[in-house]
Amino acid sequence: MHLDHDLDLPLEPVTDSQLRKLLQRDARLAAVARQELEMMSRAVADTGHVLVVIDDQGFIAAVAGDVHHAGDTLRRLRLGVDLSEASFGTTAPGTALADRQPILVRRSDHFLTRLRQLECLAAPIFTPGGDVLGVLGVCSDQRPLLPGIVEMVQSAVLRMERQLLRELGSPKILRLHPHPCGLGGISEGLIAVGKEGEILGTNTIAAQLLGITQQHAVGRSLEGFFEVSPLRLRSIANGIATLRINGGLSVAATLVEVEDLERRAVRAGALPEGPGDTRSRSPDLRLLDQLTRREIDVLRHLDNGHSNLEIARAIFVSEDTVKYHLKNIYAKLAVGSRLQAIATARELKLIR
Repeated sequence: MHLDHDLDLPLEPVTDSQLRKLLQRDARLAAVARQELEMMSRAVADTGHVLVVIDDQGFIAAVAGDVHHAGDTLRRLRLGVDLSEASFGTTAPGTALADRQPILVRRSDHFLTRLRQLECLAAPIFTPGGDVLGVLGVCSDQRPLLPGIVEMVQSAVLRMERQLLRELGSPKILRLHPHPCGLGGISEGLIAVGKEGEILGTNTIAAQLLGITQQHAVGRSLEGFFEVSPLRLRSIANGIATLRINGGLSVAATLVEVEDLERRAVRAGALPEGPGDTRSRSPDLRLLDQLTRREIDVLRHLDNGHSNLEIARAIFVSEDTVKYHLKNIYAKLAVGSRLQAIATARELKLIR
């Protein structure tokens, strides 16, 4: 690539006009990453760790984290800077994009001499069709990467992939996991199924369970992957069934009927009843992401009519933390208010 180890850092962003086009092209990536970056920024507060999202071409689409306490190099990261291998040589974001897999790049592993004070971790974000939408990375130039950073990045990427799968709008979603307790968790496999039983897309975990790439799964019949078709099992729509993948594992599975969820969401007031209301709510949010124990606690306090301040005092957190929990609850239940959250939670028997 005709790069030299002692090259000055190429941290100049693209021109303003190019940046506007870039941000428009990366709007989907930025939207999917926004909530995860907010959560991760709280986790790395006051640690000098900086979060970065690059698009499928290597350009920075978002920067977050504790930039204030970071060193000069990380403070200079801007939207529109090209972090690809062609510009920087070996870096975690650029190399994760090139290799399509997570990577940890420690100080001396960086190609450019001026980057060798950094420790960086990055992982690609895959669409349901197996294309790389972008890369999520975290870097530190003041201290080694914090314990738990790997798990944080992996979880964030999995949640983003779940969101991308929701956006397909498939009528059915098949959920898979080797253990029944794993269904509903972040490590479950998800398959978006079309009206004719064809696969519209998968997350990376489902593709690994099926023993096939995401690209090769799209468009194929779901029945061809199992000894017994999931679509022919009555029990799978009402509970958990056991499926054997052809030549592979036996997995616990359940089938989400999105049309049924839409009707339930309308009754709960979470979805618009007519075409005149343009609010966009994804009905399958309510089953794809389970609420945490703390979020259930917050729901119970909501049901008792407590204010944010009263909830914060009761569970020993700040009001900002309560607002953060409420934001997650609204997203997971596909609602827009406290009353809708309570109604939906009661319907789903999350609270009594």
